[in-house]
Amino acid sequence: MFCAGLGNGLGAGLTLGEPGTIVRLTLSALAYLPALAVVAAIAALAVALRAPWIAWLTVTFVITALYLGALLRLPRWLIELSPVGQTTVPSDFPAMALIVMLVVATALAVIAGWIYRNRDAV
Repeated sequence: MFCAGLGNGLGAGLTLGEPGTIVRLTLSALAYLPALAVVAAIAALAVALRAPWIAWLTVTFVITALYLGALLRLPRWLIELSPVGQTTVPSDFPAMALIVMLVVATALAVIAGWIYRNRDAV
């Protein structure tokens, strides 16, 4: 995410001639890290449970809600159910939503690690 934000910031900063845009866009891309951590933790849990379809279902839901939500006229609550739907424009910093996502991602990763470690023990 850092590299994507940096690339976006460099392109916009060089085009607009404003060096502050580089830093602003680079840091704003980092707002998606908690949402990506939740998706990664769900994928880890799916692997630990030997159910990879859960991970693919999560990715499909996030993509559908993010890119096709408005086109399909999905209800707002369904779009906000996605971790990426909780991430807003960086000017309106959703600190509580980001903290909750980090806690959920950490809990899911710990549970996935515990299940994975004990899964093949006989």
